[in-house]
Amino acid sequence: GAALAGAGLSWRWIMSLGAVLSVIMFFGLLSIPRSPRWLALRAAQEGQHPTLVQSRSQVFADEARASLQFFRKGVSSAEVETELQSLLQDARNSVGTTPARWSDAFNFPKPLIIGCGLVTLQQVTGQPSVLYFAPNIFKDAGFNNTAALASFGVGFVKLIATLVTVWRIDKYGRRPLLILGIAVMLASLVAVGFAFLYRECAKPDVDIKDCKQEDVSLPTGWAIVSVVALALYTAGYQVGFGPISWLMISEVFPLSVRGAALSI
Repeated sequence: GAALAGAGLSWRWIMSLGAVLSVIMFFGLLSIPRSPRWLALRAAQEGQHPTLVQSRSQVFADEARASLQFFRKGVSSAEVETELQSLLQDARNSVGTTPARWSDAFNFPKPLIIGCGLVTLQQVTGQPSVLYFAPNIFKDAGFNNTAALASFGVGFVKLIATLVTVWRIDKYGRRPLLILGIAVMLASLVAVGFAFLYRECAKPDVDIKDCKQEDVSLPTGWAIVSVVALALYTAGYQVGFGPISWLMISEVFPLSVRGAALSI
């Protein structure tokens, strides 16, 4: 978008590039197996039928095993088998029971408080606002001509942080990454706040309150601090609250009420 800002059809090029990425994602998803948990549920459901269809239950179980091996590369076969049996047992326990109502989630107050707390805190961190208003923030910092480019840099850091988190989340764990992300966000916002205390007007003898927008800037050192801090803030969000909140709320609830609890 920053590179094509001067072109008359810039927005069409931007949309076209997004469509190309969507096509790549579509074909990439074709190579991903079905969810092992869903396959385990289907195996348990088929296992409730007469012996004539028991083979279908085994087919789903075998496919669930292959799916786990795909998603757990580098993990031993014994660990995969243990996780598969756990999934199958949870699925068997849920098959044949009455579907959970939304009110059943309140029977598990601790997971409910954790889940609602994570999602609430995720939404009030203001990270979407930082991305939406990043060009204006950088203009206030004095990057009038390169504000869009600086915003692109922040978005690129967000992409890298997301990829690294997805890659290493099972190794480092949910809680440590969440704590790390929150700490980085806190330190980054403090740094941005201090940086903007040093705004100055390019015109001599003009108070910052009376200075025109295009004349407001930060000293070079603090301007760099503001860009780096916002990039780190975004990275901290993507390491912590961004992906881990949604992942944890799907893991803290028992399988029997998970769907109903997530609807809350």
